[in-house]
Amino acid sequence: MSRLLGRVRKVVTFCHRNTTAAAVLKEKQVMLQLPLHKLVQDVATRWNSSHDMLECYLEQQDAVFSALTDKSVKKNIKDIVTLSDDDVKLAEDVVQVLKPLKTVTTLMSIEQIPTISMILPLKHRILASMKHSGSDSTVVKDIKAAIAHDFEDRYPDTDRALIQFLHMSTALDPCFKSLPFLDETTRHTIFKSLTERILDDCSQTVQAQTSRDETEEQSEIASSSSDCPPPAKRAPMAELFGDIFPIEQASSSSKSLSEVVDEEVQYYRAVQSLSVDSNPLVWWKDNQNQFPHLAKLAKIYLGIPATSVPSERVFSTAVSKDNTLMMNKSKKTVKKASSPTVNMVEDTSTSPVLTDANTCGPTNITYIKETTETEASHPLEGEDEASPRAILLAIRKMDFSMNARFNSLEVSLSVVQSTLTANTSRIADLEEASTDYERRISHLEQLCSGLSQENTSLKAKVTDLEARSRRQNIKIMGLPENIEKGNPTRFVSELLPLLLGESNFPHGVKVDRAHRIGPIGNKPRVMIARIHHDSVKTEILRLSRGQSPLSFHGGRISIFPYFPVEVSTQRKQFDSVREKLRAKGIKYGLLYPARLILTHEKTKKIFSPHRRPNLTLTVFPRDRR
Repeated sequence: MSRLLGRVRKVVTFCHRNTTAAAVLKEKQVMLQLPLHKLVQDVATRWNSSHDMLECYLEQQDAVFSALTDKSVKKNIKDIVTLSDDDVKLAEDVVQVLKPLKTVTTLMSIEQIPTISMILPLKHRILASMKHSGSDSTVVKDIKAAIAHDFEDRYPDTDRALIQFLHMSTALDPCFKSLPFLDETTRHTIFKSLTERILDDCSQTVQAQTSRDETEEQSEIASSSSDCPPPAKRAPMAELFGDIFPIEQASSSSKSLSEVVDEEVQYYRAVQSLSVDSNPLVWWKDNQNQFPHLAKLAKIYLGIPATSVPSERVFSTAVSKDNTLMMNKSKKTVKKASSPTVNMVEDTSTSPVLTDANTCGPTNITYIKETTETEASHPLEGEDEASPRAILLAIRKMDFSMNARFNSLEVSLSVVQSTLTANTSRIADLEEASTDYERRISHLEQLCSGLSQENTSLKAKVTDLEARSRRQNIKIMGLPENIEKGNPTRFVSELLPLLLGESNFPHGVKVDRAHRIGPIGNKPRVMIARIHHDSVKTEILRLSRGQSPLSFHGGRISIFPYFPVEVSTQRKQFDSVREKLRAKGIKYGLLYPARLILTHEKTKKIFSPHRRPNLTLTVFPRDRR
């Protein structure tokens, strides 16, 4: 996942920083009839930005690939890898997994409808969408498992007070009052809790009203005089028809408050649920007379925001407006709002005063509504520097200077912060690239090591095959050029018995083929011949060593075995040992390809080139002194 985000992040950063790439990308978007959207750069601490970056990249991937392969852009590309088909498939899966969370985040940030009632339904919906399916890849399964594990720890069932509060908030929302994600027992318990809450609120209200009435009655009795007030006059209609049409008293058999509230709650449950895209606040406004008790409770619960986004948005708006006012403030006039901790009020007396916001008490400093920069710099002539006016002018001057400096510092800090963010992103990209390079180098080293071992093994096999194919070859040196008269095979088969004695070869010498090797020059080229029988080849080499030097047509002829250079080099390592063995009269021989065999006192010993024999220790241990 980090590798995928790193690759996309490099492409997006390159298209943002390279003006040529940005211009070419826009041309490709127009050519491919794609939306003219800029690529989104993600922020490491905000996962929503990663979702937006991948979604935008998938939307513009054709234009991005076409732009990166353009000649004017390709020459400036360094360490940028486009996404493979597997990477694109993974990005599409990740966007699909994160899309519900993006929708939830957007939904929970609105201000027009209640959000506290959506917490538990949204949690249930998210956990349901994070269940594994058979088509999920390993990375998608890991992402879903991580999200599900994080959400399971939020709003746990162990916090009963919080869960009951959220359940009641959801039940008071006419869109979610059916509570389909809960069982019937839990739903009954929740609405019973609503009834109990309404009864408790009504009981507290009655007690408070009774206490207030008793207090007012006692006050009236204490303040009333001994004279009784005259009886109140009756209205004409009451005087004429009051006795004929008396007011009917309430029946003693009327329902209790508990029964009224319970019927109201049951009727609320029976009412058809509101569509999920409707505003529950408008519904409660239209039905507050029908459900008076529940409407009061809904005002309390549904007025609570589920997130701090609305309040943070207010602060952001206020800061933005404050910055705009500070930038547009006149350089010559200092407004009253320039000091955030002091409130200027105009007294009704003859002299205005300055009121401190922290102490809420007047001071003796004279207030002047507006002071220009020139007036703040130059007090009135003859005025004492310690007078209240001079002090206020000095404060105003210092405030103006500090505001200008702070504005400059804010601009500088903004530039530094932007540069720091860019450098942090580049360092993260470099670290990721370095890690990727180290991993690739390690893989290449392992691959090279394996290839080196395989090459050594194959080279040994090739050498062995070449040497075996040459085991029956002999090398004849010193033959004049063109003496074979165009038929070297026949010439060699007749030459060998003639040189070494026909009696040694009663059946003749069968030569499979013969040819010369090497460039034509002043010296005659070497003749290579393949003897059909290995025993005949061995006899030829033995006779040539015994009858050396051989001569033919007045010239010296030499016959040697014909092996590859590697085998010849290994055999040559035994030259000094062989001289000593010949001097001592010890019988020895060379086995194929390069092994020395010794026969001494009816004992045979074989040595390899890397383990040459020590004659003193191996052959003549008694001669050691």
